[in-house]
Amino acid sequence: MNRKGFVESYFLIILLYMAAVSAVIMCNDQKRVKTWLNIKKANEYLIMENMVIQDYRCHLAQGDSTEGSFSTGGISYEASKNGNRIYLLVKGSYEEELILYYDEETGYIMDYDVSRHIEAEE
Repeated sequence: MNRKGFVESYFLIILLYMAAVSAVIMCNDQKRVKTWLNIKKANEYLIMENMVIQDYRCHLAQGDSTEGSFSTGGISYEASKNGNRIYLLVKGSYEEELILYYDEETGYIMDYDVSRHIEAEE
């Protein structure tokens, strides 16, 4: 019986197993990092949306529902009104369009929709 061949094949199997486990761990880590980057980008959009909506809400609270260009915290946006909808076009590094559903009687923003043109990390 050739023990040298048995020992070499035993270590080869261990090496292949360790390589497979390492590849699975690295692939999992890569997907986790891409998920974190996508969550970070989503949070940046959410913070920007919140700043723009709060700024325009202040304009509405003061009775100023004018259309035009506004700026808050380094974010510029344009507002236009159509019935009970207010369209906010946010400009800058994160461009998107917000549609605010507004109740004119109470002065309350009931809901909003967002239209973005971004690509997720794959």
